[in-house]
Amino acid sequence: MAQAFAHNSSLTFYSIKPEDHGWALTVNLAQASVDSSLSREVGETRWQSADGEKQSEWLARYVAETTTLTIDGHRQELGEPDVHMGSHETQVRFALPDWPESSHQLEVYIPGFSNHPNHHNVVYWSTGRGTVKAVLSERNDYRAVVNTTME
Repeated sequence: MAQAFAHNSSLTFYSIKPEDHGWALTVNLAQASVDSSLSREVGETRWQSADGEKQSEWLARYVAETTTLTIDGHRQELGEPDVHMGSHETQVRFALPDWPESSHQLEVYIPGFSNHPNHHNVVYWSTGRGTVKAVLSERNDYRAVVNTTME
């Protein structure tokens, strides 16, 4: 499955998949969404006057604080963030150090960036059988439960 990411501030994409050294959560979002949400979070003047390092720190903290992943009944802690801020699109990546080799149920609660009208967070989970998707919005309180069997 190929994924294309647009610079739409009403969409944020969360991808959970195995990588070379374990599992990771990658978040792709429009820079306009970052600027809007973080200006509200830390104050517009502070956000605009901060250097890139401070903005990256605030963004990583915001994503971590607004992302809850529960795998097979156990809350998943997010590892160290890796932030790449761009002029149009931004990416935040977290290692998932305690992600189990096999799992059956993922519960997600991700209200981040929901200050945009009609905002949707789209979660992709790559399993042993393919990729499953959950669309989180105001309609479902930015919550979903995905069941699958990983091989």
